[in-house]
Amino acid sequence: MKRQFLVIVLFSCVFFITGCMQERNTESVTLPTRESKIPSSAVKITPANDSYPPQLHTNEFMPPAPLPDPVNTAGAEDSPFITSDGSEFYFFSPPM
Repeated sequence: MKRQFLVIVLFSCVFFITGCMQERNTESVTLPTRESKIPSSAVKITPANDSYPPQLHTNEFMPPAPLPDPVNTAGAEDSPFITSDGSEFYFFSPPM
């Protein structure tokens, strides 16, 4: 019984290792640019056309300001944020 178990485990390990070592498909894939995925009809929301502007509950609020290219896009998927200590800015764009 133990011998059968060891043979099965050994066979499984060899099968797994040889499967991992097989040659992978190395064809080059060209990914579309982020800008090419944004529809031309998309409208960038700015402070001037914001239907629901922020309500001020603090004196620390500063009006939003558009960033220069290439970060400022017409896409609705934009999700910029600043870390809580204010030292870093991240711009996240989820795949479409």
